[in-house]
Amino acid sequence: GNTCVTDNEGYVYLAGVSGGSTSTVIASPGAHQTIPSGQNDAFLVKFFGCEGELNVSSSSTGGCFGVSPASASVNVSGGIGYTYTWVPIGGNTNIASNLTTGTYTCFINNVCATDTSQIFNIVQPTASLTSIVISTSTLLCVGETATLTLNTNGGVSPYSYLWSVSGNTTSGIVVSPTITTTYTITTTDINNCVSTATTIQNVDACVGIEEINDIKNEMLIYPNPNNGRFYISEFENNIGKDVEIFNCLGQLVKRVQIESTVQQINFNNYPAGFYFVQISDGGIILNVSKFIKE
Repeated sequence: GNTCVTDNEGYVYLAGVSGGSTSTVIASPGAHQTIPSGQNDAFLVKFFGCEGELNVSSSSTGGCFGVSPASASVNVSGGIGYTYTWVPIGGNTNIASNLTTGTYTCFINNVCATDTSQIFNIVQPTASLTSIVISTSTLLCVGETATLTLNTNGGVSPYSYLWSVSGNTTSGIVVSPTITTTYTITTTDINNCVSTATTIQNVDACVGIEEINDIKNEMLIYPNPNNGRFYISEFENNIGKDVEIFNCLGQLVKRVQIESTVQQINFNNYPAGFYFVQISDGGIILNVSKFIKE
């Protein structure tokens, strides 16, 4: 019969039969040769090349929820005649698509009887990546600071961050702008899904209120910030005295007479912003504080 041999370089050869009773067909890449029966010629023909080991590179993505499905792929070099088998989904190409969360293995074989495999651990998000920035103060006077903190939900952690103004790469920053400034943070999850959140940090010069900054503060305002309904608790008995509220320009916008040691204030009809509160008696300022209406 015929003989199949492999040399040191991985090439496979067919050796024919001397004086065979039937014809012998010798195959080679792109061609073949037939030796008539009874012919005694010897021959040695390269059949195909099996050069080196299989080399595999791979890539995968977990996808973004509701936007792009998860996928995985392999790229192979070395040897010839590749076949692919994906487990447990049963695909037979070098790409697997529409994957859900789980572990997948791609088995790769070739005609040189060499094989390898590649394992993929796919994590598919269960919710969209969303983010929102929260400031500790919706309105600042010049020179004051606020902390901007990002709340992130969905996607697949870990996350990476980038703030547009400062270039900071943490989830929170401390800011002290001199003018009203827009801050944007881009969040990217492990699947390269992206969410962008923006906040506007309002700044006011607060002209006209400097003269009351040194007055002692012995009142408690809560909740602060508030939505327009809040309480003032004063440590001394100031029933009958006035609560006066000023905007950042120092303009008096509301006056209420104190009726109890815990005074409820209805401020619903006023715009959001930063306000100062003072307790006065006959024009004499007794206490001063501030609050934010959202």
